[in-house]
Amino acid sequence: MRSPPRWTDDRLRAERDRAENHFVAERQGEGPTAYYSVWEEAVPLVRRALEQTDALSRVDAAAILNDKTLWQTLRYVCAPRISEEDLWTLVGKKFKVVPDDLAERKTRKS
Repeated sequence: MRSPPRWTDDRLRAERDRAENHFVAERQGEGPTAYYSVWEEAVPLVRRALEQTDALSRVDAAAILNDKTLWQTLRYVCAPRISEEDLWTLVGKKFKVVPDDLAERKTRKS
């Protein structure tokens, strides 16, 4: 009988990274179909978020920390709905609520 394969930590990390990259590419290739399927449900939430944030020009930490609906709506503004777990995989961070130190941070990845 053959022994099961044994992988190094480096090999496991490389395979995990490969799987995540494949997942991200697959999700990004889904297109707008998922977004349009929830259009009617999303429009009132987005309008409310735009009103609360002065057309996204005032997205402050207090608003995000105090209004879970606003946080959930804003994560859908730029793309089709995705699960929180998928979001964390796509952005490379994982948290269940926005941490205080990230709520005010303004960064842009290129």
